[in-house]
Amino acid sequence: MIPVVTTGTSFRGCVSYMAHDKRREGDPGPATSDRVAWTQTRNLPTDNVERAWRIMAFTATHQKELKAAAGERLTGQRCKKPVYSLTLAWDPSQNPSKDEMLRAVDEALKTLHMDGRQAVVFCHTDEPQPHVHVVVNRICHLTGRAADIKRDWIKLSKWAERYERETGRILCDLRVNHNARRAAGEYVKNDNLTRHEYETVRLYMEKSPDQIRTERSLQQTADRLQIVSRLAYRRRIFERRLEELYGAARDTVARQISALEGQRSLKGLFAAIVRFTKRLTGETARQERRISDLKKTLANLEIRIKEQRVTFEAQHTAEMAKLKNRHRVERERDERLIAHARSRSEREHMGLKARLNFKLRGDPAQRFVPREEHRQILSRDLSSAGADTREKRWSRKEGRGAHRTLGRARPQERRRERD
Repeated sequence: MIPVVTTGTSFRGCVSYMAHDKRREGDPGPATSDRVAWTQTRNLPTDNVERAWRIMAFTATHQKELKAAAGERLTGQRCKKPVYSLTLAWDPSQNPSKDEMLRAVDEALKTLHMDGRQAVVFCHTDEPQPHVHVVVNRICHLTGRAADIKRDWIKLSKWAERYERETGRILCDLRVNHNARRAAGEYVKNDNLTRHEYETVRLYMEKSPDQIRTERSLQQTADRLQIVSRLAYRRRIFERRLEELYGAARDTVARQISALEGQRSLKGLFAAIVRFTKRLTGETARQERRISDLKKTLANLEIRIKEQRVTFEAQHTAEMAKLKNRHRVERERDERLIAHARSRSEREHMGLKARLNFKLRGDPAQRFVPREEHRQILSRDLSSAGADTREKRWSRKEGRGAHRTLGRARPQERRRERD
């Protein structure tokens, strides 16, 4: 099971694409629907897909009016992308029935808390793998509120794993591994990066190690303070709930026990006569049993309260452990990035040093490049230096003085001089 989601703005364009075959660019022929096996609607008064997208578009464009009619607050921004497209694809070896596909669609929408939204389901047969497309209206037709799609891919990943376990065949082992690592507090996602994520990583890599560690420490300190504050708020709510559930009963039982024990501890002649009378009539034994029963009731109430607190503390401990594990993973990732950047910087520094000294043994051409101190000598005009050297050599050969200049003569000119 592979779920894929995307958002958009046009119900007409999305439904038109889903309801017809793919057309080649420039094809003037009429639109066909051979790849559409069947269609279904959810929370719509019609089964016609053309009417369905018009109703969904009307709902999306009247968000404010729907909120006012439902008594909702008119605050917040208007949903700019009400079209939510969900694709569910099975393995090519599987052959789910129509009922099975619709059941999977309903479960996926319920996982996303969109089971009450308007939707149109399309089943296509143009690919080897069985798959369905679901066009969902994020705007509720009853309240005008937009569905929250935050972390929808995480929710769908967990649901897809549960779906494969229920069907008895795990086809995506990597998803199981990723979900287990996420449950342990590790941040896991696919290797494909969006443009925003790439820019974030690029800016992150440009920071110095001290800056990275400082920012990470500040961020983790803020995380700890936030979770401590949140847990303190939950503790207050929890204690208030315990007081509402067991406080009145516990106080009533404690008062009854105190009153009975107070009667038993009275002093004086009259109190002694009363106790003697109660002892004769059996009232004292009944009071003792009553006190014993009330103490057992009070002890049971304390046990229940203690069990609730133990469960609450265990949840808090698990959340703190999850946070510590996530912080440890973040620090380890930072150190790996710092080490990678350091090794990269060292490699670049060594490469620059080698290029400056011209000692790159791996490149044969670099062996013959002169050092820096010889560059000024070799930068002179070699043609004039060569001419000066030839002039001196011919002068010595002809016995002429160094003050006389003679260029190299051609053989014809030499014969004319001899003649």
